[in-house]
Amino acid sequence: MWRHQVAHRAIARGHALRSCLPAGPSAPESPWLLASLAALQDLRHLDLSLCSQLADEGLACLAALQQLRHLFLNGCAYITDVGLACIVSLQQLQSLNFKDCDITDEGLVSIAELQMLQYLNLRYCCELIIVGPMSNAAFWSLQYLDLGFCDQLSDDGLVNVSTLKQLQHLVLTHCDEITDAGLEVLLRCKSCGILPLPTA
Repeated sequence: MWRHQVAHRAIARGHALRSCLPAGPSAPESPWLLASLAALQDLRHLDLSLCSQLADEGLACLAALQQLRHLFLNGCAYITDVGLACIVSLQQLQSLNFKDCDITDEGLVSIAELQMLQYLNLRYCCELIIVGPMSNAAFWSLQYLDLGFCDQLSDDGLVNVSTLKQLQHLVLTHCDEITDAGLEVLLRCKSCGILPLPTA
């Protein structure tokens, strides 16, 4: 609760708060908190991880945060593709964490043109297949991609991942549908700089 009060006081005094980590799993349920976050025009880092009641409607309030660089939503199970479409205007984003959110390929298409995005965590996004959304044009600056425990991801999906020329770290932990043939596709793409990590 004290973090809520600090944020509220900072807004009231006109302070340029740049990092905010609301406390407690139910923190973003409060309408005043979401409205307060939207008023923090200089906010760079926002961690709403494990805010279990946060849903797509809440993300719509964040569209005003045009200086936001890092957004962490891991464990927010009510965040879906609809919510991703709400943040596509945040062109300064460099890091996104959607671990254990309800994200599909359609959601990836929404955020594909975030030109400064370097880090993307999609671990436990079990509906992902990656049929086409990743290409040379989309996610062109992506350097780190975590697809661990995306159990529908197959060799065909890796073909699309292999087009990411700036990628340096790729996590495929427990992607059980991926075979040696899929990993060989990645290894042949030397220009991509891809480092497949162990699948077990």
